[in-house]
Amino acid sequence: MVSSEGSAEVPFETLLANADVEKGANVFKKCGSCHSATQGAPNGTGPNLYGVVGGPIGKHAAGFAYSAALSGHGGNWDFASLNEWLTNPKSSSTATR
Repeated sequence: MVSSEGSAEVPFETLLANADVEKGANVFKKCGSCHSATQGAPNGTGPNLYGVVGGPIGKHAAGFAYSAALSGHGGNWDFASLNEWLTNPKSSSTATR
């Protein structure tokens, strides 16, 4: 992920180790219009994201109609794949498979 200054890429492990939960919750508010992150909450325009780490890519949220690119991707969401997806979903290897 690119630093806020737009210069060097910061390793995801560094970002995770220095993460601020409150800032993350504030950033997620933008996502909350389409996604829920509460266990048992329904899918919205986007799938429920509760417990997504470790879950299968494109199959995690039961009953959600994933795109063919995501549902056919294979593998599981991990921090590296989530970082890649969140940094640029359209050019992510997850989106292009």
